Amino acid sequence: MNIYLEEKAQDEVCEALIRKFAGIYYPYKPVDIIGFAKFLGLKLLFVTFCDDLTRLGFYSDGKTAVTVMSKNGPVSKVFPKNTILISDELRAAKLINKLRFTVGHETGHHIRTLMTGKAAEEAYLTELDCDNECSYEQMKRILSNEEKLANKAAASLLMPRKLVVNTVRSVMDDKPIKVYGEDNFDDDTKSKLEEIADFMQVSVMALTIRLKTLRLLEKHSIDEFEGFANIFGGAAE
Repeated sequence: MNIYLEEKAQDEVCEALIRKFAGIYYPYKPVDIIGFAKFLGLKLLFVTFCDDLTRLGFYSDGKTAVTVMSKNGPVSKVFPKNTILISDELRAAKLINKLRFTVGHETGHHIRTLMTGKAAEEAYLTELDCDNECSYEQMKRILSNEEKLANKAAASLLMPRKLVVNTVRSVMDDKPIKVYGEDNFDDDTKSKLEEIADFMQVSVMALTIRLKTLRLLEKHSIDEFEGFANIFGGAAE
């Protein structure tokens, strides 16, 4: 199965799982992603990672050791299978969106393990950091199909189609979300996107990518974008 078809099948499974977890309210309320992870039998632990300071989360296979901080200093430890480790720094209220995406990403790995019937494999989410060098192996892992699909699973879990459609309809007052070119929005639309993202507790970037995936954007030529026209108007003067 190619990655596009695999993504579509995964999206359908994620939507069904959220519906089973949240019941009739799933199209109207933000997803309780931590509650959902526990609903699937996952155990969540906050830790301080010592072996990779850019690591945000880890899905344990029950065999791979992870170095974390203990009261006696760094310790290498194997955590039970079906355990998700989350960087302690994500406890900060201002990082709630990043926390939710991390839990969604690692839960996505778990769901993919169940979907494929394969043995659990260790998997972790690493944040690209311009201040720290990223090894070839780290970059290869971040850009792998499995990591891309885990990111897609996180988006599907946090933003199930019906929740997105209902929220967009409500905030936009049944008006289309116009995008000029690929990523240009007028100021009013940007404000509405922020409102939608805040309600679902996701980043505007994650929301925009999800809207593209669900084909909920009304595409217009970049030539119609007011900001683009202003540049030419200014140049003409």
